[in-house]
Amino acid sequence: QFGDQSGCSYQVTEALHAMLQSSSSAEVKIEGTQLLVCAGANPFEDIPTSNMSQECETAVNVGARVGPAIMLRSVVSSGREFLKTRQLSRRRDPKLQQQPESFFKTIESRENLEVKDAMKSALLTALARSFSQQQPEDLSLASVLYEEGAKLDNQDLSRLQLCIKGSKFASGTPETLDRCMMAVYDRCTASQYDSRDIDYDRTPLAANSFLLLQMPWMRSCLDVFCSCYWLTENLDKTEMAPTEDIHDEEVALVSQEGLKFITHGSIISCKSGKLESAIRFAKMNSRYRSGETVELQIPIPAEMLRHMIQHFYHGSICFTGPPMSDKGLCRYLLELMIVAEEFLCLDLVKEIEMRLLSSDPQSCFCWNCCRAVRAHPRQVGNRKAQCMYCIDTNSRLVAENTVLDVLGLLEFMEAPEYTLQLLPMNIKTLRCVQSTRLWADHDDVKWLSNIALATLRDTVNLVVLRKFAQVVETASFLESTNVSADGSESQKNLLLQMSLDDLRRNSLLSPLQKKTIPLSGEVPQNRFPNT
Repeated sequence: QFGDQSGCSYQVTEALHAMLQSSSSAEVKIEGTQLLVCAGANPFEDIPTSNMSQECETAVNVGARVGPAIMLRSVVSSGREFLKTRQLSRRRDPKLQQQPESFFKTIESRENLEVKDAMKSALLTALARSFSQQQPEDLSLASVLYEEGAKLDNQDLSRLQLCIKGSKFASGTPETLDRCMMAVYDRCTASQYDSRDIDYDRTPLAANSFLLLQMPWMRSCLDVFCSCYWLTENLDKTEMAPTEDIHDEEVALVSQEGLKFITHGSIISCKSGKLESAIRFAKMNSRYRSGETVELQIPIPAEMLRHMIQHFYHGSICFTGPPMSDKGLCRYLLELMIVAEEFLCLDLVKEIEMRLLSSDPQSCFCWNCCRAVRAHPRQVGNRKAQCMYCIDTNSRLVAENTVLDVLGLLEFMEAPEYTLQLLPMNIKTLRCVQSTRLWADHDDVKWLSNIALATLRDTVNLVVLRKFAQVVETASFLESTNVSADGSESQKNLLLQMSLDDLRRNSLLSPLQKKTIPLSGEVPQNRFPNT
């Protein structure tokens, strides 16, 4: 293919496109790709698809469309290698030795951006085709692009979501809003309070927290570190604790190590349906005598039992001691979530989901640290309050090395009966909103309400699609596919296809409406123009 009628210059990039779309074998295409790239063809350059069309396409995009995977990998690797060689030769050129470093960086930055955009465009097109046609070959081509360094962000995934919903793709960048999550739990009080002042004077909510501070094991934990400022500041104010005799409701919880924790039956019964039933049945036993301490064997580690008791009394887990790694903390919270679900502690399951979604998973959500407090709207006598706490959705714990653990739990657990509201604002803006307005929006269900664990699944979905190459290289994935190369490839395709199916309903990318209008339609070829 000649650039002009005299044949003085060859259009090698156009020739590369023509060869990739020819009927030649994969071996011939791979050899031809290497020859043409060495001759100056640029696989990452946009060229018109035809003389009569304004649409442009790169050779990488052509390779992702026609396949096979081995040929696409050759196109990308040959192009990267040639670019690296060209950049190195430019820096060594004697005629350019006097140029400043900024000269080379400017040119290289433009070239690297061209590569990045070409890879991104090809990956988006391959993923859209994979969703539409449901063919393993298309999924394998998308996997190759991930492995070769193609990267997507949430804006790219928003474009992909619009595409697979069947909407006509519009040029430009889709609007992506900051999100934050809102959750609410009930808090009992020791006495009646003035409902008008409860958000400003939260002292009536402190009774159970003071009881927690009287427990010897809790005081020893606070000597090291505590995520709750209120507990640290009130450690020595034990005179504020309730003075009534609680001997008749004393319940001893015994961990699997044999450690015994003395608790108040009325408090733990309010938070755990299973413990409430266990206490009731224990008192119905013929050997039980009034005034005796009920003893329950709880077959979980003492550390988990401590955190459950903290949640029962204080309304929030209080992290103490040396910090854990993000991976270790994520796995611990997943195990604690399973325990909380087994003991019917729905507020604790909700709290753990919020922690898994947050960029600050060790923050305190107690009655003192939460965003807003009000009198319970359905409680007569002002003996119960509602506490609202909010987080951002920039999860720190759901990452490429933990996402499969989270996904495994989501497949195992049934969704409890609670909802989380998704608000279209960042956490800093939320702190400036009046509490009365937040409660009004909560009661009116103004924003999207996700059922339990739905937002966590959406977060998993985004992490897999953003960091697919890293996810399939983790120990968790490799251990689950330690059978054969074909088995590993099929597992990759299954994970990618499942993520594409979930992307259609992902609430972290969709507009925040109360109702979702379903869209349908085929995904056309080349819906994504080059960036």
